[in-house]
This record gives sequence, structure tokens and C-alpha cells, in this order.
Amino acid sequence: GLVDYCFSTVTFEHIPRDVLQAILQEFRRVASPTAVMTHFIDLSDHYSHFDRSITPYHFLRFSGRTWRLFNNRLLFQNRLRISDYRQLHEHAGFEILSEVNTTGTAAQIAAIRIAPEFSHYSPADLRVTSSMMVSRPRHS
Repeated sequence: GLVDYCFSTVTFEHIPRDVLQAILQEFRRVASPTAVMTHFIDLSDHYSHFDRSITPYHFLRFSGRTWRLFNNRLLFQNRLRISDYRQLHEHAGFEILSEVNTTGTAAQIAAIRIAPEFSHYSPADLRVTSSMMVSRPRHS
């Protein structure tokens, strides 16, 4: 309970979900009752940052099996969506105080065929390309 502030910048999207859950649980364990966390998360396909022929949603086209061919240890992308990050925070015992999201257009999402594993997400969820999340320990 000694840590008052924890932050990350474009880091969470590079960590596998199970490892990220463990990290957030550890943050919760060491957080003081008045601690605050801020995390800037880039939810876009990072290849789109330098390949202008693809959109920030390009990686949502691929099944997990196919994505493993493109994903690698040097530029690992977990492809979690904003609702997944909310859920990770909740399960680790944090409440989100603020969430400022950047989104693309509905037309960009409609223009690609989304892989079946992303079909349960709402279009609004899929459209988020970045988020600044601020949270604190949830008090029972």
C-alpha cells in the first residue's frame, strides 16, 4: 500500500492479457488507498503507423492463428479492445475515473471483414484506436 501513482504510455497493448491481468493485480496490491493510475493505450494496428495502405483496424481482419504469423516478440500486439481493458481494471480491483478515447470512423470498420473472434464486440468498441484511462483502487 505504498505506491501513490502508476502510469504507462503505449505499453499495455504489447503485453499478453494474462500477464497484464497479473500486473494490474500487483499494482492493486501495492497501491495506497488514494493511489491513481493513468495509462495511455494504443489500440490500433501498429503496422498502420508506417504503412499508409492499411487502417488502424487492419489487424482485426485476422484470426488468432493467422495473426500469430504477423505478430512477433519485437512488436507484439495483443489486439485487446477497450472493453477488455475495462474488464481487466475491474477484475484487478480498480474503478475507472476517466476514459478519453479516440476513434476512427464507422466506415473504416464497415470496410473490413472482422475476424470471427472479434464479432462479439460492438462497433463502438472496435472503433477505439487509443485511450487515456485514469483509475483508482475500488473501495468496498
